[in-house]
Amino acid sequence: ITQPSSEVERLSLRREHVDLVNRLPAFDENLLQNSADHLIIVACHAVIAGSSLAGVEHDDSIWYLLDYQKNKGMPEAFVSHIKEGVKIANRDPNSLLLFSGGQTRKSAGPKSEASGYFSVADHFRWWNMLSVRERSITEDHARDSFENLLFSICRFYEIVGQYPAKISLISFSFKKDRFEHYHRSAVRYPARSFNFVGVDPPSSTGFDVNQLDYWEKKAALKPYKNDLYGCNSKLLVERRKERNPFLRSNGY
Repeated sequence: ITQPSSEVERLSLRREHVDLVNRLPAFDENLLQNSADHLIIVACHAVIAGSSLAGVEHDDSIWYLLDYQKNKGMPEAFVSHIKEGVKIANRDPNSLLLFSGGQTRKSAGPKSEASGYFSVADHFRWWNMLSVRERSITEDHARDSFENLLFSICRFYEIVGQYPAKISLISFSFKKDRFEHYHRSAVRYPARSFNFVGVDPPSSTGFDVNQLDYWEKKAALKPYKNDLYGCNSKLLVERRKERNPFLRSNGY
């Protein structure tokens, strides 16, 4: 798949996308209220930067990536996370699929990570599991992994009117300890009802899970060990500030 080479092609693809979305099933809150008990979270990691989604599963330039994320199979990983969330939701009609990620990159403009992931699912027509779209929504405020979990639980309550009886969360495998032990414990959610699903791209893409796992344990987890909620650590506080360039506030 190649990127459109002219403005005419880009406009044509945009019209095709709008026509596609108009033919897809719309969100139906009546399917969820008082019946949904399973929250499925796809933790988002990047904002869509391109206007076309052709090649979104392998083209770095379509995503707003930091230098350390480039040439590491990130596009394939992001799309795999989205697809896995759709598959899990398709197996459970009493689930709500939620993409979580805020407007984190100033250079990308006021576009949320979550809305970009939702657009990718539209682009792939939900992998022929179209009914899942009726039970899918975004959470557009999270600035880090702890907020991915906490804010998604709050968003579920906004929509369904009760808290989830079980949670499935999709992210990279090296973040398993972070989500299962630190974040889950911080919000006091029962371990027996929490399922972490790790999905990684193949090593042929440049993704090195062993290296990432090393840095996760050596550096990324340290602030959370001393500050489960990220309220006192200078590093975590500054990171949240940096990832909220449009000064948004949530209503949770």
